[in-house]
Amino acid sequence: MPIGNGVVLIGMGERTSRQAVGQVARARFAAIAITCVIVCGFPHSRSAMHLDTVFTFCHRDLARVFSDVTVAIQTYFMCPGSVGKIDVTEETQPFLAVMAEALGLKTLRAVLTGGDAYEAQREQWIDANNLLCISPGVMMG
Repeated sequence: MPIGNGVVLIGMGERTSRQAVGQVARARFAAIAITCVIVCGFPHSRSAMHLDTVFTFCHRDLARVFSDVTVAIQTYFMCPGSVGKIDVTEETQPFLAVMAEALGLKTLRAVLTGGDAYEAQREQWIDANNLLCISPGVMMG
């Protein structure tokens, strides 16, 4: 998920391994296509399989967020290192704070999805966050 400023988010969980994330990052760094990858390490849960189903940008500073999952995401920065190497650092800030900082924002506004306990159990199948932002503030679902 490209978010701007040469930064790309990649979800890592049940279906995307550390090796796959490293391969994508290495290829994009070699092509000078990006400057940084923020790896979004998902908790081990069926409701946390795809990044776009728990977090989607709607505007430059606004995102739809399934907070039951995003509060548990562990983030890592991957940046080009010396001669073909990748430097990886673990981030200690909460996921939304990391996103805001990567974009140079003080804060990132969030529209929370998931609702009550009944709705939260079905969020992965409802896909309230799985939208396409075709321009700032214009979404398709």
